[in-house]
Amino acid sequence: VQLGMELTLTLDEDYEANPIAVEADGKEFSLNVYTNVEFDVTVTYEGEEAQDWVSVEASESKIEVTVEEQPEFTERVATLVVAPVDETQADLAKKVIIKQAANVYAITATCVGLENGAVVVPAADAELEFAIEANSTWTATAADATWVSIEPAEGSISTTAALVVFAENTDAAERTATITFTCGDATQEVAVTQRGAGCFLEIEGEPTVVVASEEQTVEIPFTTNVTSANVSATQNWVSGSAEIGADGAGVISLNFAENDGVAREAVVTVTGSILGFDDVEVQINVEQG
Repeated sequence: VQLGMELTLTLDEDYEANPIAVEADGKEFSLNVYTNVEFDVTVTYEGEEAQDWVSVEASESKIEVTVEEQPEFTERVATLVVAPVDETQADLAKKVIIKQAANVYAITATCVGLENGAVVVPAADAELEFAIEANSTWTATAADATWVSIEPAEGSISTTAALVVFAENTDAAERTATITFTCGDATQEVAVTQRGAGCFLEIEGEPTVVVASEEQTVEIPFTTNVTSANVSATQNWVSGSAEIGADGAGVISLNFAENDGVAREAVVTVTGSILGFDDVEVQINVEQG
């Protein structure tokens, strides 16, 4: 420095009063330095934990600054101190404050058949494997849907899949649930519709009954989801009725009149009904000696 020359060290702006804002994905930028003194740059960070996310490279008139990608979900602050090497010139020092925005929570869950946030599964036992991309710990829930189970129901960044199992729907009507994937304050909802079973009525054993000639009653167990069932026959020597329990277990009672002639045959039809659904029919072949 020439004798009598005024010593200066300035930047383009007052970066202490007007901090430099950096997005969470990081940034590289340059700072112009106007000075006639030798200077150095040091970096300090807010907070007690060890940090090292800003790097600098200084030349005579420029400082190259690299801010790394933000992994945390809170804002962080670093201060660059541009100061003369000669401590007697410390009053020329300038501060550059860098504020980096917090990372944003994000989660994406995808599976086969997912379209516009909704997926349909069959009435039978079903499974869906969801591929998960999240930038922090995550959870998956299906509130109030006891027929949906999720494994695992939570995970970390390295947990990239969850298996969702749907229990069989034995009701005639379809049912719905919402699976919510959550990562921090980010959520994704998947609307699930499970098909209904429709009306069903299943007889235990073979659909053929063979009885002797005497008058008698034969009971045939069945399972169903219908609310009522009627029994009809093609011959008047056999009649019947059906009772259905609350658990869907039922019994068909077939009443046979005495046969004092040749062997005979008939067809019994059991018709199950639920309001709003197509009826279901089961036929039983009967033979009496």
